[in-house]
Amino acid sequence: MEKTYSNGDWLVRVSNGVAEVIINRPPLNLITLEMRRDLGRIINELEQDSNVRVVIFEAVVIRHLARAVMLRNS
Repeated sequence: MEKTYSNGDWLVRVSNGVAEVIINRPPLNLITLEMRRDLGRIINELEQDSNVRVVIFEAVVIRHLARAVMLRNS
């Protein structure tokens, strides 16, 4: 599954129990109020999806890719 939020500033991909949440606003990836609200929606939707076991947060950065991982206790 692939879904966008905030006019494409958030991209969410889910495959094989892994969810990738990608912020796509380089170069600084600043978060707007709309994006903050949508991030809450994204997290709530992923929490409700029993197939999602891991959430990886990524940021599109020119020449770099930042990552953080959140694991779900089961």
